[in-house]
Amino acid sequence: MPGQHRMLAGVRAFDTSASNPADLLRDIEAMAESVMALETSGDYGDHARVMRLLAKEPELLALAAAQAQVLAGELRARIASQVEGKVDSLTVLLLTEVAVAVWRASWARWGELAAGGKAYDPLEVYRETRAELRRVVG
Repeated sequence: MPGQHRMLAGVRAFDTSASNPADLLRDIEAMAESVMALETSGDYGDHARVMRLLAKEPELLALAAAQAQVLAGELRARIASQVEGKVDSLTVLLLTEVAVAVWRASWARWGELAAGGKAYDPLEVYRETRAELRRVVG
C-alpha cells in the first residue's frame, strides 16, 4: 500500500524529545501530517485504484490491516526508545494505537469521499478526522 510505505518511512525517521503525553501526541501528529503532506501532489489516481481494489478484494483488506499492525509495532518501539523514563508504556501504547487508528480512518474516509467522485486533499481529511476524534472524546 503506497501510503503505508510512506508512513512507515516517517515512523522510522520519527524523533521526539517529548517528556509528557501531550507533547508526544503533538510530535506524532506532526510526523503524520508531514507524511500526509506528501500525498497532496494532486495525483490521487493510485490511491483511488487502491481503494477500489480494497473494496472488491477482502484479502487485500486483510493485508492492509496486517501492514497497519507492523506500522503500529514499529511506531510503538520507536517512541518507547525515545521516551523511556519520561512517558509510561501504557501511554505509549495508547498514543500509538490512536495515531494509527486516526491515520487509517483518514484514508478510509478519503476513500469514501473519492468513491463519491470528489477530490479531497488527504492532509485536510487527516486534520478533519483528528479534529472529529477530539470532538468525540472531549
